[in-house]
Amino acid sequence: PYNMDTHSFKLSSNEEEGEEDEAIGKGGSITTKPSYVDLVCTKANFVKDVLEIENLVNEKIQENLNMTPRYMDPNDDDDTSQVRSRLLPDGITGKIRLVEIGSNNGSSSIDCNTCAGTHVPSLSYLQMISFFKIERVKASVIRVHFASSNRLRRINALNYKRESEINHVLSCQAVEQVGRIESLMGEKKEMEREMSVWKERVCDGFMEEVLKELLVRRQQQEEGGDVKKIVVTLDVGELDMPWMTILEQNVIKEWTARSTTMEGIVVLMVGGSPKEEDAGNFYLMGDATLVSEGGKQVAQILNGRGGGRSGKFQGKGGAIRSKLEEAKEMLMQL
Repeated sequence: PYNMDTHSFKLSSNEEEGEEDEAIGKGGSITTKPSYVDLVCTKANFVKDVLEIENLVNEKIQENLNMTPRYMDPNDDDDTSQVRSRLLPDGITGKIRLVEIGSNNGSSSIDCNTCAGTHVPSLSYLQMISFFKIERVKASVIRVHFASSNRLRRINALNYKRESEINHVLSCQAVEQVGRIESLMGEKKEMEREMSVWKERVCDGFMEEVLKELLVRRQQQEEGGDVKKIVVTLDVGELDMPWMTILEQNVIKEWTARSTTMEGIVVLMVGGSPKEEDAGNFYLMGDATLVSEGGKQVAQILNGRGGGRSGKFQGKGGAIRSKLEEAKEMLMQL
């Protein structure tokens, strides 16, 4: 456990000084986020042990143990036997700076390790340490998120502020937040289901409207009228592109069941936004030759852009409603 204690002391010391130790954990310059340390651990039930370490670390902080720098001669066996670090590379020359934790009132130190670069005079500067989250990130690695000292106070203050704001938004107490959110998510899913059913019915209504007009125009053609091309325009309101695609598929399916071809027929749908807005989606479908010839011109007239093939051309425009009649006239002239 003391090996973890040492990591906690050192990382917390760095945190107190505003530093970041990339070799062991990360805190960054954002002082309202916990730091974290990754530890090698293969035990299945590790949470209990880590929480015990948290208690041990705080006990040592309350004892106000000194953190004292000293130097070690790597060639001195007595010195090296006291050092816990396993991070020393081969071939080191000269003395190595260490930090010793403890040795208050004549007692022996609890740890002596290589210096992480910064340290505080005593553990009391850390005030306390709190482990916020413990998770396994790899098969043999666990990650402990923690904070101490001023950062811990800032995080707690921010968490309380956020909790109060959420309570106000949800009109509930903190202990009721999860249940309230789960209830709202359930209501949202039910509303989405009801909206989906409603949109299906709207699609069916629009499909019948298109089919009815196509049948009238086709009858006029067969009776010898001057109708050479059938151009149908339709404003589908707030139906977005996925629903416009479904509508197109349904129209094609139903029309081909009644007639053998889409030759000479184009349908231009606009929508995807409230009817008072002029920006949204457009969908051109029908005779592949006419759609290929008129698609880009429709996009240009509707102040937009798009693409497609095989009798389909879709895109977005900034004047889908105000220029709809102009687009229809252009299609009639193809």
